[in-house]
Amino acid sequence: MPRVLSLYGSDINEPWQARITRLTAGRPAVRVYPSRRLVEAAGDPSGVVVPNGIDFDLFTPLSAGERAAARSRLGFTPDDLVVLFGAAPDNAVKRYDIFTAVLAGLRERGLPVRELILPGPGQVRADVVPKFAAADLLLVTSRQGTESGPLIVKEAAAMDLPVVSVDVGDVREVLAGVSPSAVVPFPSAPSDAELVAALVEASAPLLESGTRSDGRSKIARYDQQAAVRELESVYERVLAR
Repeated sequence: MPRVLSLYGSDINEPWQARITRLTAGRPAVRVYPSRRLVEAAGDPSGVVVPNGIDFDLFTPLSAGERAAARSRLGFTPDDLVVLFGAAPDNAVKRYDIFTAVLAGLRERGLPVRELILPGPGQVRADVVPKFAAADLLLVTSRQGTESGPLIVKEAAAMDLPVVSVDVGDVREVLAGVSPSAVVPFPSAPSDAELVAALVEASAPLLESGTRSDGRSKIARYDQQAAVRELESVYERVLAR
């Protein structure tokens, strides 16, 4: 019976999990990855890329009035520059320490930034939409080599929220051509101070401009319906062999 193996990141990026994957995977007919970067990391030129999709009906741009109402409900003033953090602060992979250091650097430049944490107790997925709407910027500060493709970047882009992100997973692919947004490479020699400075430099002009991005028009491939169709076609090809 033919098999399709889907790999999502830690099963490649984490050495011990990668070894388990190699030992247990056998010889699948097709290996599916969510990003080209993971295909390259796995050294698998025959790997098939099917990106993880998002709900375009849920994550849709809101009007200026709706965004203003969302900001008011969350306790922000019109003058606040709201920077969104997409995980619980105690999630070590997401590096909240870098996030807060970037905000401190922005404040030193005189920007009235305030943080907004995306997760909340008892929150369902639909509850995050007003937070995307209220934010002026999504800032992604994840640890190097830990992400396959943070869905939050696609969700933000679908809502036309500008993104500044470190170069993890498929972020560079997702944000290709999206403006304004920025992908910041990690320093060649690990340096938190250098990384923070680069993120401040990338974030400040986006916050000062106050414009939304054109993300939704650039990421149609990441609609979950398109992703489902791509995956279905993979299975159909395998079954037709």
